Amino acid sequence: MSLYVRSDHNQDSTLEILSLWLDRVSPLYHHVNATMESDWSEDSLPKSARDKPAEWTGERFSHIIRLREEALQEARRTWADRTFFLDADVFLTDKNTIRYNQFLLLYMLLLLLLL
Repeated sequence: MSLYVRSDHNQDSTLEILSLWLDRVSPLYHHVNATMESDWSEDSLPKSARDKPAEWTGERFSHIIRLREEALQEARRTWADRTFFLDADVFLTDKNTIRYNQFLLLYMLLLLLLL
């Protein structure tokens, strides 16, 4: 199994966490292709992503579609049998979300610790 990871316009510690996780799990995968926002030039991100990261303009959607197309091209190039997309643009606006989903979060954290 291979990982194709793209992370852009983060405003939290996502890059640090993702980098640490990739360092830890990369040996478990056949191939890892990862590009983080700090690796990209400012010009590669749409202006809307730089100025208003929570706003989903047509420009932002085009950027996401381009990233998905690149992932599909990589999957075709490497003869992948399956692809799985995970978008992690999540905003928790209900402060009770974590309380309601403690079981799920605990399970995810345990999996991360086991890796």
